[in-house]
Amino acid sequence: MVTATGDDLTNTDDEMKVAMRQIAGAFDQLEKSRLVRKLREARDRKRAEIGKCEGQARWRATRLVLVDATFGSAACCVNDTASDLVERVTVAATIR
Repeated sequence: MVTATGDDLTNTDDEMKVAMRQIAGAFDQLEKSRLVRKLREARDRKRAEIGKCEGQARWRATRLVLVDATFGSAACCVNDTASDLVERVTVAATIR
């Protein structure tokens, strides 16, 4: 690895270059662990809210049409989200 001025950063003869490389690596590791934790917490929040947050979208989540057998009508439309479906199914279950 060479800088714009031509200094070789991988030269292990210079203790300061080695120390700076190690410090930069420590901050990189810190930033990666913070990012991983932030993304994991966001996935957990979304999973608690919706029930699914990773992988391919379920067919039902993309084409939400729920036919209520009791009333014979569509309870959801295509633009509804998965949380809308869960809410309407819960309401339909309490009505029955």
